[in-house]
Amino acid sequence: MDSVGNKTGRTASGCIRPSAECELSVSDMISWCLSHWKSAVIVVIIAAFLFGAAKGTMSFVSSSVIAAKISNESALTENEPADGKLTEYRNMLVRKEYLTKAISGLNDQIASRKAYLENSVYMKIDPEKESLSSAEIVIYLPRNSKDNSLLSLFKAYEDRIMNGSCLNDLAKATGIEAAYIKELVTVENSGYETSLTTNWTSRASTEGTASESVGVIVIKAVAPDSDLSGKIIKTIGDNLPAITEDLKKIVADHSTAFSSQPSAVVYDQNVSDKKTARTKELVDFQTQLEKYQNELKQIKAYDVSGFSSRMSMAFKAAVKFAVIGAVFGLLVYIVFLALRYMLSCKILTRAHLDSRFDIRSLDGGCKDGEKKIGMIAAGLSVNEEGKNFVICSLGSKNAASVAEKLTKELPGKTFSAAEDLIGDPKDRLLLKDADAVILMGAYKVTAFAEVEQAVRIAEDSGVRVAGFIAD
Repeated sequence: MDSVGNKTGRTASGCIRPSAECELSVSDMISWCLSHWKSAVIVVIIAAFLFGAAKGTMSFVSSSVIAAKISNESALTENEPADGKLTEYRNMLVRKEYLTKAISGLNDQIASRKAYLENSVYMKIDPEKESLSSAEIVIYLPRNSKDNSLLSLFKAYEDRIMNGSCLNDLAKATGIEAAYIKELVTVENSGYETSLTTNWTSRASTEGTASESVGVIVIKAVAPDSDLSGKIIKTIGDNLPAITEDLKKIVADHSTAFSSQPSAVVYDQNVSDKKTARTKELVDFQTQLEKYQNELKQIKAYDVSGFSSRMSMAFKAAVKFAVIGAVFGLLVYIVFLALRYMLSCKILTRAHLDSRFDIRSLDGGCKDGEKKIGMIAAGLSVNEEGKNFVICSLGSKNAASVAEKLTKELPGKTFSAAEDLIGDPKDRLLLKDADAVILMGAYKVTAFAEVEQAVRIAEDSGVRVAGFIAD
């Protein structure tokens, strides 16, 4: 028996790896865990349902309690301690009302700013190519006028030019709304320091109507082009006689002279600054609106006043925790599978067996019955010279069947089955005339201890182990 040739079979003691060489295959462990994907899906679904249902129920019950307290005005009185959640919800309702009004106001402001930027002529002016037209109104007062008459006339002319019929005529003449016309016109009191004052005073003296007081009002009109700025100045000049006659009766007796200057193209920093300021103002409003809308959206998400809103809150909470539960359940199950692989006393995979024993696989991992027999027969005919083999069953119920099929497949060799080599002394007697032992087990059924015990029995009997067959 011992003199029979052995090409690849190992002695029994050589099949058991030393403790220092026993290493688990991480890739095999991962592959084994992935093979349980169906059960993992079931675990994920159950965990998601439990977490979601629990949180959704808790959320609905909690919001219903708060809603019941809100509907009962006596729930929160000055003499009773305030419920934390109830007080928080009441404050939230106050904030919600404020945000609603603030958002409405901001929408109005934004609409107004957009309309202004779109329609304002002033905003269409190129700061580097501004058209500037100007004119001067010289006011003459008689000697017997009051000391403050000139100042009163300055204010009155400014008011009449920037408002009333003059402004309406400007709007008609230019086709621009009055509010946008006012941005293009400025009226300034220049006192007595102007280029025209001396000329007008000299002319008045020549005509024998020299005035005690002379004042000058400077009018400036800016526009994208000279046609518009010139039209504004001309329209003001056309309205001046009527304004003067009216103010003679209301303020003081006086006379006026009007002189306009040619249009000029100038650079105006004020236009650039105002454009930047108005655009920034719109952006600031929009940013504030978005902030308030997001806050209001969050508050509405916790509105418990209606049944549908409470259901919506509960559903959102359930969905959120269902996802958390699914992830948590998957992680726990993965850890469970990994620990099961590492701590299992059963053989789970071929690599799992290889981590503890150095035993050749005879079936090559083949699962098909006929192909498996052919694979085993081919391996034995090439690698084994022995004649008598004992197939030792370690949790497998097909040892006798495989022995019968191999005997037919390999006419020169005999195979017998030991159904209980470990516990039945009669089966051990089969090793007396055997050249080699073939171990046959089943993954998730056969224990490492069973394999080790069978290897020890073969060693004691002086029989080598030819290989392992997975049922």
